Amino acid sequence: MQIDDAVARAVLTALAPAGLEAALAAAERLEADRDDALAQCRLAAERARYEAQRAERRYRAVDAENRLVARGLESEWEQRLRELEQAKAGLARRERERPRALSAEDRCRLLALGADLQNVWEASTTTARDRKELLRTLLEEVIVTVFKAQHRARLTLRWRGGSLTDIDVDLPRQKLAIVRTDEDTIALVRRLAAYYPDAVIAGILNRQDRHTAYGHRFTANHVSSLRRQWNIPRFEPPATLPEGELLTVQTSGRGPWNRHLDHPPLAQ
Repeated sequence: MQIDDAVARAVLTALAPAGLEAALAAAERLEADRDDALAQCRLAAERARYEAQRAERRYRAVDAENRLVARGLESEWEQRLRELEQAKAGLARRERERPRALSAEDRCRLLALGADLQNVWEASTTTARDRKELLRTLLEEVIVTVFKAQHRARLTLRWRGGSLTDIDVDLPRQKLAIVRTDEDTIALVRRLAAYYPDAVIAGILNRQDRHTAYGHRFTANHVSSLRRQWNIPRFEPPATLPEGELLTVQTSGRGPWNRHLDHPPLAQ
């Protein structure tokens, strides 16, 4: 969008009233230059006509008996006639290409267009196709050169008529994708941290085939970093062991005492 906006601004600036005044002055200078060129073409055509007539008179004045001189003069006459035809064709082309002079009404309309064009361009009724058509009317082509390292692009606008305009545009820097642990795993760590140390939590997460944000298996350090990032308090063992009979792992799954454990069994 930055490139499209830069091109649009350049076109609107060129069509602003001040720009149109300069364009009108340039058009008048161009018209004067073309008038001078047209006058030169007319002089060239007159000169070619004179030379052709002069060659014809010389040919007709030569003695018919002097065939060698006659052939030379005839060849020169034909050459001058060809040059005359070329000069007349050039003059006709110049006259066809001569632009129509701007009238006072034309100047007023152009200046009014510069004042209203910004509103017309931004109007909701102006379609993207309308804007493209206006750009095509004024621009021959837009050359885009991208400098990735500098996050910059150079636009070269070639206007109809041959003028060039260079514009430097800053390109948006691409934002890095945010890598984070999924919400479900974070919620589970928050629940487990109230009952288990980081190493035990890492084992639980790995048994459930969970992975870090970068796809690694969990370690105690990973769990510790995750807790700090999300302000999850670490597990603090009780200052004194709860009273009761000490049991082995083999016997811990039997008996009614199991109903009185203070924390949940390890998540599977």
